[in-house]
Parts: sequence; C-alpha cells; structure tokens
Amino acid sequence: MTTTTICCLSMALVFVFPFMSQPVILGAILLSLALASCLVLAMEAQTWYGLVVYIIYIGGLLVMFSYISVMTPNEMLLSTGLSGPATLIFLIVSVESAQMHYPMNQASAPMSKALETMKNGIQVMDLPNSILLISHGIVLLLALVGVASLIQISKAALRPYSS
Repeated sequence: MTTTTICCLSMALVFVFPFMSQPVILGAILLSLALASCLVLAMEAQTWYGLVVYIIYIGGLLVMFSYISVMTPNEMLLSTGLSGPATLIFLIVSVESAQMHYPMNQASAPMSKALETMKNGIQVMDLPNSILLISHGIVLLLALVGVASLIQISKAALRPYSS
C-alpha cells in the first residue's frame, strides 16, 4: 500500500511538472521524484541499492540544476492557480483507484521468481542489463548536450554585462 501511495504521489508530481516554469520549483519536483523512485526501489529491492541510486540521482540532478540555474535569467517565482487543485484532484483520484489487492497464488509464481531475480542488485551490471545501463548514460549525455545547445550564453544570469 505504501508503494502504491508513493507511486501515485510521483504521478501527481509528473503531471504538475509542465505547469512549472521556474528552475527552483522544477529542481524541487525533480528531487522529489528522485526520492520517490528511490523509496520504491528500496522497498521493492534491497535498501542499500535504493540508497546508492538516490546518491547517484542527487549528484546528477545537482549538477544539472546548478548548470541550468546559472544559465537562465533571474526571474521572480510566479504561481499558477491551476497547479495546486490539479495536483490535489489527481492525487485523490489516483489513490482511490489504486486500492487494489493482488493476491499471491500459484499462477503468479513465475512473476515472483522474476521479482526475486530483479531484487538482486548485482543483476544490473550483468551482460543483458548492461545495455540498459549504457543507454541511460547516453540519454543523460544527450540531455546535457541538448540543454547546453539551447541556452543563449549572452543572456545568462551570471555573465558580465556588456553595456
């Protein structure tokens, strides 16, 4: 039940994400999403594995957030009236709809074996899963290159004024 609640809260944060435009709020939502995903991982897999993934997420997010916040112009924090009620409504609906109980029976035994295999943290570094690890690294590199190419350096916040 706790896992379901955390997943519903993460989905609510994902749906609020497009309504936010300030880097501080976007960074807070990203940190909350990283915490929620690592909590689910720690509950479903081993606790140390969730902690290691959280430390990696936070390190990467802090680098990206500091880079983006330095390059964007200074602006006041503005609040849109839609984000609060939309989050509350989505959270209530998703928690109410997620009140399902999945009993464990013999038909789901292959699934439990797959879950037991997934719980082992060493499996991430095995050969079949190494493609997934490398693809995550490539996606993060492409995101960094994309952000760097979109930012206009002459209009950045901490650049010297040329007037």
